[in-house]
Amino acid sequence: MTTIKKKNNRINILLFGYINMNVMDGSAVFISSFATMLSKNPNINVDLVLANPIRRDLLLQPLYELDNVNIICPYDDSDLSESEYSWKNKNRMSYLEASEVINYYWAKKDYDWFIIRGIEVAIKLIDVNPNIISKSMVYMTGITDSTQEVTSSKLTEFQRLRELDAYILCQTEEMKEFLLTKMDKELFEDKIIPLNPMVPDTVDEFEDIFNKKSKYYKLCYTGKFDKGWNSIPMVVGFKELKEDIPEATLEVAGDKFNVDKNNPNYVKDLKYLLKSTKNLTWYGAVSRDEARQLIMASDIGITWRDTSMDTSLELSTKLLEYGTLGKAVVLNPTPMHKKIFGEEYPLYAETLDDYIHVVKQAMEDPSVYEKAARIMFEGSKKFTFSEILNNLLPYLIKDKVKEVLKEKGLEISDTDTENIITTIQLDQIYKYDLDNGKHLYISNTKEHKNIFKVLEGISEQGEIFDIEQIGGILFLFVNDNDKSFYENYYKNFNIDVINNIAIRVNDQNATSKNNYFKPTSLKTQLSIADNVQSEQSRSDSSQLNKKYMTLQSKYNALAKSKLGRIQLKYWKIKNK
Repeated sequence: MTTIKKKNNRINILLFGYINMNVMDGSAVFISSFATMLSKNPNINVDLVLANPIRRDLLLQPLYELDNVNIICPYDDSDLSESEYSWKNKNRMSYLEASEVINYYWAKKDYDWFIIRGIEVAIKLIDVNPNIISKSMVYMTGITDSTQEVTSSKLTEFQRLRELDAYILCQTEEMKEFLLTKMDKELFEDKIIPLNPMVPDTVDEFEDIFNKKSKYYKLCYTGKFDKGWNSIPMVVGFKELKEDIPEATLEVAGDKFNVDKNNPNYVKDLKYLLKSTKNLTWYGAVSRDEARQLIMASDIGITWRDTSMDTSLELSTKLLEYGTLGKAVVLNPTPMHKKIFGEEYPLYAETLDDYIHVVKQAMEDPSVYEKAARIMFEGSKKFTFSEILNNLLPYLIKDKVKEVLKEKGLEISDTDTENIITTIQLDQIYKYDLDNGKHLYISNTKEHKNIFKVLEGISEQGEIFDIEQIGGILFLFVNDNDKSFYENYYKNFNIDVINNIAIRVNDQNATSKNNYFKPTSLKTQLSIADNVQSEQSRSDSSQLNKKYMTLQSKYNALAKSKLGRIQLKYWKIKNK
């Protein structure tokens, strides 16, 4: 196997949220999910700094298993003395103390990005070390509704961040559009990045996850409890529904209760209902994996909310999680939901009567249930970890792409850099002709098919002589030669870097879908190279061509059939 030294250009990220990771709520789940999402790319390293001492690690446990995620608890750092850092004796640090901690860890490593949830700490960091802000992405919180007033002080904070070239992350495209009505659009449009809610990767096809049954009696709710979330009406409606469908059950998980200022007994009454309602099981706090198992064992997800929430600029992560797991979901017919799931989605509900009616319909009519589940799956799978990372990656790698090309003597503009990134983000191959019979091919490594596709193009012209990698993007430098396609293909494929990437990417694609597929080995493209090698000794070009074309034809025919697509999931990388 040929060895070419590859520069990894790993992306180092310092991640922080002014969030208590001991509490099972949306903010803590966001940070855990964000770290997991970034870890999907093995060329990204994440250091997650905690704002509180670890008391309960339900959300941290999955992160311990990730090789490229490192959890830093400042409270356990012996290099930070209690005499100098008084917050070590407390359960939390102030905004200013948090900014000083960030500055401390930033100085210890060569980070490319600082990503933070919580604008307050970022503002304090401007005074502590403004240089960090110029390499920052600040996730905005506190603006959630289109009827909300944006204060002048908040706009000033955004302006200070923009002056230091920070990016602002917000949850949805609708939120970005709302913000731009309050700001200088020309100044901020390219600096606000919608970072949609994200859920674990799912299968490609609805049929691979859908559980077909004659009746769907199991309701499920996981999340926090709040008046706006219709927590009490959800249970009251279930009790009424059970009078007509006594087999109905409701599984509930979560332990965060928000008080109702107008009803001092709200939490007490709600807890009573959760504990005393027949056929309702309340599990309290559970890990995210346990919550997903609960959803998988249920039929209908509930994200129905009070109509006062219809102007929300946020999108429910739980809604997407139900959807990617092949479940039908009860939700409000908001403009955002209609944009994602369409006007004809059958389980929209506004009132309590609507809620009871659509749940009953989904429970008793399998065709309604399947239609709702299919629509939900197709809409939700655009929000998986891999999809969200693919959207964010161009921003993370833009500067490194320019650096690599500059090192190779290529000075390109920001516009050209963005064109390159956009091209490969769309799973297309970018080709750049250099001087003296040399070429540059740029491709992403998200799918194994991209590796083989670019190899075929390269092998028509020559051999790879240099390789760079940034994130999931591969830069292949090629020399023209007079050798046959088959000689070049075999040599290029057997470069250790290419071979290892092809194997790793296929393994990731096959196993990252929550272990829905357990591939063993995949032979098709590799058998081409193996057959090329055996035939090469005979120097028989016509037999090589025949062998290659036959294999390629079989591969293409197989890929077009449903059964074949399933088979290919098991095939794609050779046995070692």
